[in-house]
Amino acid sequence: MTIEDKYPPPLELFKTELKTFEFIYTRSHLFAPYYSELISEISTQYSRLKAKINKERRIDLFTRLSIVLDHKEYNTGKALLGIDIARDGGKYQQVSYSVTICRTGGDNESDRILRKYHFDYTSAQGSSGRQPHPVFHLQYAGKLSKHHISLDLDHTHITCDSWLSEPRISIAPMSYALMLNMVFKEFPDEVNQRIIETPEWRSLVKTNEDIFLKPYFEHCSTFLNKRSTNLLTNDFWYGHNE
Repeated sequence: MTIEDKYPPPLELFKTELKTFEFIYTRSHLFAPYYSELISEISTQYSRLKAKINKERRIDLFTRLSIVLDHKEYNTGKALLGIDIARDGGKYQQVSYSVTICRTGGDNESDRILRKYHFDYTSAQGSSGRQPHPVFHLQYAGKLSKHHISLDLDHTHITCDSWLSEPRISIAPMSYALMLNMVFKEFPDEVNQRIIETPEWRSLVKTNEDIFLKPYFEHCSTFLNKRSTNLLTNDFWYGHNE
């Protein structure tokens, strides 16, 4: 048993994300008009993937939505949510989800990055020749994607030393639905709280929890209850077999 057992194979992960895009696409009334950019970006991605999901090799998605910042001076912000998943047949080349929190700029002022996180999966089987790190991990800041660059964000304060990739912090697996739900929970307002309390949305999130979180925590529990005396939890997180 390893920490990544039962993580969806590439095509199944693609289909899971497609179902989330389909949910937003077919229930745009839940998100409109406040999240018009999100609807547009998801609709484009859904239409592209639906026709050729079995042959698709990459999901490169970047979505934007307005959020409310709990600050007396700056209360208007944006959350930028990204997915970059690449596969080669039945193997992953990359799995990365990102959340960037921005403060909306004023007149003649660019939007400013306040926080930027990556939630990544890197199979322990591909660890040869690189510094080991947790199979599922959180990385803070990091390099800007092409999508960030195209928005001309104020970012030098947070990315000037983006060459430093460590520390990578062990976390549970992520998906787009789980990531969007997290943003809605962390930046609540009247609109998004209404969305996340609908039975349809809660069912979508629960499905993602069953796919990504349930096997992860079951494996962690099994490891802690049955582990060998010489193995630590972080050994398991870094991909060691139990």
